Amino acid sequence: MLRFTHAILLSFALLVFANSAFAHQLSTAYLTVKSVDELHYTGQLQLRIDDISKLVPLDNNNDGDITWAEIVANKPVLRSLILERIKLQNNSGECPLNINDKFKLDTHFNDNYLVAGLQSTCSSPEGITLSYTGLFEIDASHKLLVNFTNGNDSVSRTLDKDTHTVALLTDSTSRSASFIEFVKQGVIHIAIGYDHILFLVCLLLACVLGKQTEKPKKNAETNFAERRALISYDLTQTLIMVTSFTLAHSITLTLVAMDWLQVSSRWVEIAIAASIAIAAFNNIYPFLSRIFYLSFGFGLIHGMGFAGVLSELGLPTSSKLPAIIAFNLGVEIGQIAIVFLAYPALVFLKRHTQYQKQWLIGSSVVIIAISVQWIVERAAQFY
Repeated sequence: MLRFTHAILLSFALLVFANSAFAHQLSTAYLTVKSVDELHYTGQLQLRIDDISKLVPLDNNNDGDITWAEIVANKPVLRSLILERIKLQNNSGECPLNINDKFKLDTHFNDNYLVAGLQSTCSSPEGITLSYTGLFEIDASHKLLVNFTNGNDSVSRTLDKDTHTVALLTDSTSRSASFIEFVKQGVIHIAIGYDHILFLVCLLLACVLGKQTEKPKKNAETNFAERRALISYDLTQTLIMVTSFTLAHSITLTLVAMDWLQVSSRWVEIAIAASIAIAAFNNIYPFLSRIFYLSFGFGLIHGMGFAGVLSELGLPTSSKLPAIIAFNLGVEIGQIAIVFLAYPALVFLKRHTQYQKQWLIGSSVVIIAISVQWIVERAAQFY
């Protein structure tokens, strides 16, 4: 009875923590800029509706629902907001910026976005820079993902509260900076990709806590050998999991990013949430004894999700493969960091508690609850 009480308390604690951790929605804006010729530029800015509503009272009738009619009614205010916060300049001064009157709506990661078309003409092509004062007063973590295309060359950058300006260059130096930027974005994505983190944690639970053992006796030479064998087994399982997951998501990430495989991002997001639920269920009632099958099979699905994020950043036309490699490298760095943080904690838990099975089951039950909630939320986006 006591063991089940511990499991219930664990589930409740994890559920409270998970709800608070996953409640925060990231504030991200997207800007694509294309050079028509040396002096003329076109672009598209996408701002999150929830972010805009904190600065502009879009809900005119205060019914808690922002409609397209209310967005259209506030178009002059929205135009002014955009013009205040985005500037295109060259060595001679500011380049006049115009906003297309035909606003549109788009969706990114289950959030609604306002899409505005931009046009600008500069007097000189020298020293073109983009400045963005952003929405940092409402969210310090707000960022703008910028993709600038000039012919076959492309530059991707991220502007945040510490970096407000980017030089729109396309020389070899900027290409190196773009590679580093894609590595950085890969690390950031795995760090804020709670569904990917939860899937990794779920598999780590199976690798470390999945093999039930008795608590070793103290000062026993035979038990020292047993502990060493168990640690070796856990490490082997973890290495198999990490390697197979890496191999799988690298395959589909490349296929989708190179446009060799077409997928629906909405269905992928639902499938990722479902993969977490299935992996957690397998921790409770093992129907797949080999961790390789879960990590590789579902890793293929998670790779499609990574590719969706990469497409949001905008791949350089002339150097797609280096950008994909850089982003994937960043994902791996973040993934390894998560494993290094979580693995010792789970090993400690395994060696110092008699409730190994209860921790495994309790954690898996909470993970199932979270993933089912995500499935419902993401499926609701179809309606």
